Amino acid sequence: MKYSAIYLLTALVALSLFSSCKKDTEIENANQVGSSKIIYFPSIAINGDAVFMVNPGQTFTDPGAVAILNGDTTKYTVTGGPVSTTPGIYNLTYTAVNAQGYSATDIRAVVVLDPSVLSQDFSGTYTRYVAGVAGATSTWTKIGPGEYTVVNPGGAAGVTGSVIAVNYNSDNIAIPLQNSAIGLTSSTGESATVTGGVLTGYIWTIINAGYGTSARTFSK
Repeated sequence: MKYSAIYLLTALVALSLFSSCKKDTEIENANQVGSSKIIYFPSIAINGDAVFMVNPGQTFTDPGAVAILNGDTTKYTVTGGPVSTTPGIYNLTYTAVNAQGYSATDIRAVVVLDPSVLSQDFSGTYTRYVAGVAGATSTWTKIGPGEYTVVNPGGAAGVTGSVIAVNYNSDNIAIPLQNSAIGLTSSTGESATVTGGVLTGYIWTIINAGYGTSARTFSK
């Protein structure tokens, strides 16, 4: 009996060691490796211009976007708008989402122009004034009807990055929401002084993570 007990204990230990050495079944496929699930994140990029100009009398046809998930195109949604023929700025957001709820977005600003802006040219250099004291300058260059490249839109010292600004109706100006050289940027509280089709001064507040919330005043 004594020897039988020893043999039985030895057998149980061996069986336990054998069982502990067995490997779990490993899964490897397009969605899982071992116990880890693979998550594919979506990406999306718009077709066409991020600031899309619509001339008077024209209607907007959305160029759309391309959304990718795991190497293949996937569905996306568009929010914002609808874009009408009324002069103004219309923001559209394009979004793709994966099965886990992770999303990717891209944006487009659609600018509908009024006929009054076609003959206007706001190109020139404008000086920012703070408490009546002249500071840094901002330069506007016309690149199309109602559309301008504006270097240093906030009139901040040492800034050389630019944005797209628009003049969409008579004396209405704005920076449409856009990913620019100075980051995600737009404007609010715009007020422009236009005399005989010439921009002589304006005020706007720059919406950008690197700027404050104060209105910025410029004169030509």
